[in-house]
Amino acid sequence: MFLRSKTNPEFQIEVGPSVINCCSILQNVTEHTDNSDAVEVNMTQKQLEKFVELHNHFPPTATIMDKDKEWTNAFFNEMPENEFKELCWKADFLDSQRFLEAAGDFVLSLMDEKERKAMEEHPLEFFTGVSIQKDDAATPGVEDGETPAAADQPASQQ
Repeated sequence: MFLRSKTNPEFQIEVGPSVINCCSILQNVTEHTDNSDAVEVNMTQKQLEKFVELHNHFPPTATIMDKDKEWTNAFFNEMPENEFKELCWKADFLDSQRFLEAAGDFVLSLMDEKERKAMEEHPLEFFTGVSIQKDDAATPGVEDGETPAAADQPASQQ
């Protein structure tokens, strides 16, 4: 199977089981079509080469759980930040679990212990900046032990 760059249609790169087995899209193309043409991907030549290089670091028999964090972290660390972000954005189309996990592990390796703890304890707040409060605390005027309905009534009726 070949992947062809949409931005540079003259460039295509052959991929084998190390790539195909990690990418749902490519597995579906292989299993459910007789596509003999290259699969067009909206990635540059450099992005395709990097994507394939990461996957080819692992043997075709490797499972998703087989990781080499030292190598993948060094691989991503060599890239400028904007190049890493763009590669992640473009590679998402191929739905590679190996790529996603390696990129996630790399980002986690950059976080300090305080950030990591905040993310683990309050993931929604960490990623969205939104805090979810308990119902009683979120209802204005509700005091400890008071029902929300009682808080809405004038003090003379409570």
